[in-house]
Amino acid sequence: MSETIGRLIVLEGVDDVGKSTIAVHLANGMKSINRANVLAFPGREPGSVGKWVYDLHHDPERQSINQTCLQLLHVASHIDCIETQIRPLIQSGHDVILDRYWWSTYAYGVAGGVEVSRLDMMIQLEKAVWGDCKPDCIALLRRREAEQIASAQLVREYEGLFHREQSRCRAIEVWNDSDVESAVAAITNAAFSK
Repeated sequence: MSETIGRLIVLEGVDDVGKSTIAVHLANGMKSINRANVLAFPGREPGSVGKWVYDLHHDPERQSINQTCLQLLHVASHIDCIETQIRPLIQSGHDVILDRYWWSTYAYGVAGGVEVSRLDMMIQLEKAVWGDCKPDCIALLRRREAEQIASAQLVREYEGLFHREQSRCRAIEVWNDSDVESAVAAITNAAFSK
């Protein structure tokens, strides 16, 4: 009997494109197929590195934190989540829907002024921890209203990542300007097609 490995579905994009909403709809649709787990980077589970980084990142009194250090903390929280939650879930046959990936570290880091060479080193460490655990689908979610509010550089960085990474993984671009069901269907089709 062969071991069933779960899927990893990643949702990416600027803030307010609907990642969390789509993640919940995806999970609800996948429950009949397999137990789906929705996780977010940096994470919000009590006692985790991700929760600590999330709280630090969203504390208005800590807004002066150096951007390079902030991205490094995000990578640390990602590594904690990969090792303690994501890999064990996938290896036990559970699907994981991940709200953000290393793409956000890169895009927000560049937009925040972090040197690309430093970001590349941080991301290489995270990729080493991912190892052979690769996404079955990365969906770059886009919404015109959200992208008009975000910095133009941030939007360009996500577009550039999408175009560069398409040859390395199954990456799709999903416009989330109308109904959530269409976005969910596009992601489900990409994640479950061989």
